[in-house]
Amino acid sequence: MNSDEKIKKYRSTIDDLDIRLLRLLNRRMLICERIGVLKQAMGFPLRDRGRESSVIVRLQRLNEGPLEKEAVSAIFRQIVRESRRVQTVSGTRAGGNRERSNRGRSRK
Repeated sequence: MNSDEKIKKYRSTIDDLDIRLLRLLNRRMLICERIGVLKQAMGFPLRDRGRESSVIVRLQRLNEGPLEKEAVSAIFRQIVRESRRVQTVSGTRAGGNRERSNRGRSRK
């Protein structure tokens, strides 16, 4: 296999990993929606700075690289920010019910 073929193979693997990451992130957000509904029902604040901080610190500690500690922090700060947004939106809906959009989903 020549270098060009190796690059194509690696890129194909990255494409597959990107899809898996996207699916996992969307699963995470679905759980965050449920948490937002529960927090609202129980009268809890949507933001828990202690939890947010502990998530990032734990993942930095578990990181085996080659991602740098700062990169892990930046990536997961953005994920946590999006999680809060999803919780806020879901928490404002009655019972957390909403119609799901088919954006980004393929139909057969």
